[in-house]
Amino acid sequence: MSIYLLVMVVGCGRPSGDLAAVLEADTRNAGIRASASCDEVFACNNLIFSIDEVSGSRADVSRVLFQFAESQAERRYESVFLSSKGVKKLMLPGDYFQQLGRDYKGGENPLYLMNHLPENTRNLDGTAAFQSWSGGWMGVASKQMDDLTALHDRWWATP
Repeated sequence: MSIYLLVMVVGCGRPSGDLAAVLEADTRNAGIRASASCDEVFACNNLIFSIDEVSGSRADVSRVLFQFAESQAERRYESVFLSSKGVKKLMLPGDYFQQLGRDYKGGENPLYLMNHLPENTRNLDGTAAFQSWSGGWMGVASKQMDDLTALHDRWWATP
């Protein structure tokens, strides 16, 4: 029994601790309650990032996602499930999540990251949740922001 518990703490305890540190490090994160866990008992190939309560904005949730991705940038995951109150809703490919963290750490404009988040988001069956837009920058940016709002609605903002 104690070996099993030790493996759980060592193998899967780190993401939750990293998320707790992210939430505490930035006072703007005070209105967000979130959790992070592994989808497996003895490994952490798939990460579950769950938004449990929000009294802030969609931008606040995006920032927490980016900050958490930054804290996990050196860890490799197959998939990162975007969940609400523990229920999986959407998915990010692990390599994209890792790159998102590296880009945020490197100072990439958060608006750019927000605009491109939807086109990198997948449904739980692996299909694209949103399309990639092309054309004039103003029209593309408008569609990307619409998709970002829809992403948050599907993820956590609507029951």
